[in-house]
Amino acid sequence: MLLFLLHVLGGLAMVTAQGASMRRVCYYTNWSQYRVGFGQFWPEDIDANLCTHIIYAFANLSGTNIIPREWNDDGPSGLYVRVNSLKNANPELSTLLGVIGDNFEDMLATDANRAEFVANTIAYFREPYREFDGINLDFKAPSAFYSARFALLFQELRAAFDEEANATGSVPLILSCTLSGKLTEIDQGYDIPVIDMNADLINLLTYDLWASWDGATGHHSPLFQRSGQAAAASYLNWEAIVDYYILLGASVEKLNPGLAFYARTFTLANGLINGYDVPTSGPGVAGTWTATAGQLSYYEVCLDFLPAPATVVWNDEHVVPYAYFQDQWVAYDNAQSVGNKTRWATERGIGGVMTFALDMDDFADLCSEGKFPLHQTVIDNMGLCINGTECAYV
Repeated sequence: MLLFLLHVLGGLAMVTAQGASMRRVCYYTNWSQYRVGFGQFWPEDIDANLCTHIIYAFANLSGTNIIPREWNDDGPSGLYVRVNSLKNANPELSTLLGVIGDNFEDMLATDANRAEFVANTIAYFREPYREFDGINLDFKAPSAFYSARFALLFQELRAAFDEEANATGSVPLILSCTLSGKLTEIDQGYDIPVIDMNADLINLLTYDLWASWDGATGHHSPLFQRSGQAAAASYLNWEAIVDYYILLGASVEKLNPGLAFYARTFTLANGLINGYDVPTSGPGVAGTWTATAGQLSYYEVCLDFLPAPATVVWNDEHVVPYAYFQDQWVAYDNAQSVGNKTRWATERGIGGVMTFALDMDDFADLCSEGKFPLHQTVIDNMGLCINGTECAYV
């Protein structure tokens, strides 16, 4: 197999992050409790040593208040408590509450609304049974009109978190965010220097860059661009997105590009034509356990789809695999591509990686690769390409 050596990187990321200190930011999803059979996932299924940070997905935004999303999130035996209890097994673990809300621009709209949200956020985290170490803002990219207000929110949260810590002697709450990988949304919605100055972590959506709604096959999380791609698609890859954030002023040591431990799937318009950029008729067939058209967990890929028997194709330019069987086309990551991405992040001096999600990995060892094989691959490959060590992508 061809070896693809690291691209010449122009000095954009010269800060070294030793593998042992790199972040592993893992999402836990509170809706995975509703899956059936092998797919059902609880906090007790998590190996607390896989991650340095866990983002609890999700809480909702209602007006200027954070509210639980699921009926069993809160309370003395709720999922909040059960996730935070993982810190008993790993005292170095930090937990963050991911907050979403389609109406968040209403909260951003006025100084008074933002001030209420900031105060309510601190109060929420200091109440019983909510022992999170901070917040992760999972808001979609705001419109251009609200971009400046979004930046103000970061400044206001940072100032309030620090002030509260100084007043109480507590550790400051962590301010984290997950930001878009789409360049138009980045340009429209984010003041990167202000966000970078105030956020502790910046997680990047370097996945879901392509899907069935695009009408043709493509990988949703390639490492590099591929020859023959249209100009508009040439930046839909890890390298281009990370470089763009750094160009705009993001600190490389704060960045955590995202690994998706699920596939984006397609139904081919013609099952006999099965490469890249070929027409599709819609999303792929839903999986047995995740039950979502257009998506398969990694364990559904390795247990159900690959033995079909599917044909696996490795692309040396994207440095990722896809597989097809009859009219189904599956773009996914495996241990090989996850290892490549992790080594690339290490070599670039990037602060860490983010994974979505713990419940999408093969947590029950259904495929005989060990429990959480993709998360373990991340750990195994951190620190292998440090201080400019040449790293091969295979």
